[in-house]
Amino acid sequence: MLKSDEQMANVKKQIIKEQQFIKKFEQKKQKLQNIKFAKSMKDYQNKMKSSFKRKTAEGIEKWKEHIKTNPNDYKNIDKFIGDGKRKKFNPRDLIGKSVKFKSKEKRLADERRYKKKQMKRPGKVKRMQIRNKKNIQK
Repeated sequence: MLKSDEQMANVKKQIIKEQQFIKKFEQKKQKLQNIKFAKSMKDYQNKMKSSFKRKTAEGIEKWKEHIKTNPNDYKNIDKFIGDGKRKKFNPRDLIGKSVKFKSKEKRLADERRYKKKQMKRPGKVKRMQIRNKKNIQK
C-alpha cells in the first residue's frame, strides 16, 4: 500500500510536532528541577551561614566570661570561636534529599481532580431513583 506525497507530508508534520512537544516538555522538566535544586542549595547555604553566626556569637560570649576570670588571656579568642572556617558546600549533599514543597503542576492537578469530583452530577437513572425515593417518603 503506497501513500501519496500529501499523506506522507502530513505524517511528517505530525511527527515533527510531537518531537517539538516532547522537547519543550523535557526543557520545562529540566527547568523545574533546576529551580528546585537552586532553592534547596540556597536554603542549605542560609542554614550554614546562620549556624556559623550562632556558633561565633556563642564563642564570643564564652570568651567574654573567660576574660572576666583571666584578664591577661584575651588573645586566645580562637579557642572559643574556632578556626573561623565554614564547612564547604558540596552540591552532592543535596542529591537524594526530598524537597518538601509540591510543584505548581501537581498542585493544579490536585485542584482539578477535586473540582471534577465536586462538580460531577449523578446520571439520569440515579437522579430518577433519588426523586422516586423522595416521592415515596412524602
